[in-house]
Amino acid sequence: MACGYRGLKAEAWEAFQRSGKLRGSGWRPGPLAYALAGDMEKARALIDESDRLARMRGWRAIDMARTHAVLGNKDKAFEWLEKALQVRDPQLVWLKVDPRFGNIRDDRRYLAALQRLNLG
Repeated sequence: MACGYRGLKAEAWEAFQRSGKLRGSGWRPGPLAYALAGDMEKARALIDESDRLARMRGWRAIDMARTHAVLGNKDKAFEWLEKALQVRDPQLVWLKVDPRFGNIRDDRRYLAALQRLNLG
């Protein structure tokens, strides 16, 4: 992720691929990996399927919130963020500094979430 945020898209993609190999043969890059590697078209093509799978398989809401935030889908990001707040996901402690939420920091709902967590 660090490479992607530094604008090193090719290096980010290589890092995601290496990480995937370490995880095993069932790994596929998701929308967040594509977005941070600079392929927003592929990321957007995968996000609807990811939403459906997340609901079916009980994926972590915080991960979906992060992905939608990176893609600029503010309403969806906040929908998933609310779910993460409801289950008190421990990863919420990083909400204020997580770069994946950069696209939604100017939204009043983000500030409200920080206040609910006593981080604001």
